[in-house]
Amino acid sequence: MNQCYLWEKVQEYGEVLKDKPAVIVGDVVTTYGQLADKVRTAQMNLLALGVKEQEAVLFSAPSRVEYIVAYLALLGINAIAVPLHKSASYDEVKYILDLTKAHLILTDHPKLKEIPHSYSLNHICNSKLPDSRNCAVEMSKTGETEISEILFTSGTTGKPKGVVLSKAAIAASIYNTATGIGMRQEDVLLLPLPLNHSFGMRVLRSALYNGETIVLQNGFSFAKELIKNIEVWHCNCMACVNAGFEMIRQQISDEYIEVLGKLRYIEFGAGAVPVSTRKLLRKKLPDTLIYNTWGSTETGGALFLDISNQEDKLETGSVK
Repeated sequence: MNQCYLWEKVQEYGEVLKDKPAVIVGDVVTTYGQLADKVRTAQMNLLALGVKEQEAVLFSAPSRVEYIVAYLALLGINAIAVPLHKSASYDEVKYILDLTKAHLILTDHPKLKEIPHSYSLNHICNSKLPDSRNCAVEMSKTGETEISEILFTSGTTGKPKGVVLSKAAIAASIYNTATGIGMRQEDVLLLPLPLNHSFGMRVLRSALYNGETIVLQNGFSFAKELIKNIEVWHCNCMACVNAGFEMIRQQISDEYIEVLGKLRYIEFGAGAVPVSTRKLLRKKLPDTLIYNTWGSTETGGALFLDISNQEDKLETGSVK
């Protein structure tokens, strides 16, 4: 598996799975055929704007299909993708822009429109620029050591720090996730995580590579939205953080048992699940596989613990 050809994989699905839902946001469904078409449009637009191979491009990360389109488009032209938190401040973005020497920024955030070389993410992904008609998109056969992404940490101990990820590193992350969790092409993944974060990105990449259906949700704040997505779109798996699970329990109490019990698996990342929660999940969700994943922005998911079937490791890497 080679991550630098992730766009080629999606392009392939645009033919063989063209009518299969690829990304669902609210009530809007984008099929793999439509996704592939949108990516080709975005690629031509980026080339028309002068983006070259191995140039950094910043782009906002809202839970929308345009984010995925921009990401795949940048991969396809061998540019360097630099996702930004959807609520990143002007100063944060300016700092990252200067640090990466990015060619441009794609965003619809009104506070960021004053930054030079700022273009509408929505427009780049959905409408052809006049100059894009003469831009032919050719896949560049590049080396695995070339840079694919730069993910910026939250900067809790200072300014945000950029983690440079090669194509080979991301290829390994995709393989580790797909095999460590046991992802299937027929899965419908509920993804309520920040898409600029390594956990959300790792799961997103792997699901796309497998040709799964991804249901995007803007966080865990509204449990009713989660219930609707699982019921309407028949989600059978979910990526989650411990704080998100606790928020769900607070909002819908024991109703979470019936709702989450419909899932084939839940993957917890971005921190260890407390032992008490692990025991609760094993008891209340006996038919749902529970995984806890360890890794870092630098490594992606590296260790996958099956909480459901490894009782002897129930207390591994966690707190009481």
